[in-house]
Amino acid sequence: METKTSEQESKREKRKIIYKLVGRMLKGTGGYFALAVIGQIVAVVSSYFIPIITSFTIDYVLHPFAEQGYSSGNTVPKAIVDWIESFGGSEFLLKHLYIMGVALLIATAINA
Repeated sequence: METKTSEQESKREKRKIIYKLVGRMLKGTGGYFALAVIGQIVAVVSSYFIPIITSFTIDYVLHPFAEQGYSSGNTVPKAIVDWIESFGGSEFLLKHLYIMGVALLIATAINA
């Protein structure tokens, strides 16, 4: 039983040493590391928006039956429909289709 305890104690000591070494190497770079993590999160989220914007444009703006869903059974969420309806609905976006193009370009630029 003592050997397990001494082995566990040895592992704990090694971990402490490793964490100290890593801490010394990363000293002063924590802000850059945090910025890199935040940038990666933003890039991943924006990469999810690209197909969402495309499917929203096709399914809600260009397709007249989008509120009932399309063949895969997905529908546009009610909160988004209400928000779009507040400034003119799908007819407004159909007349101003460039808005969806600009939104797609912005999401792509953020992802880059």
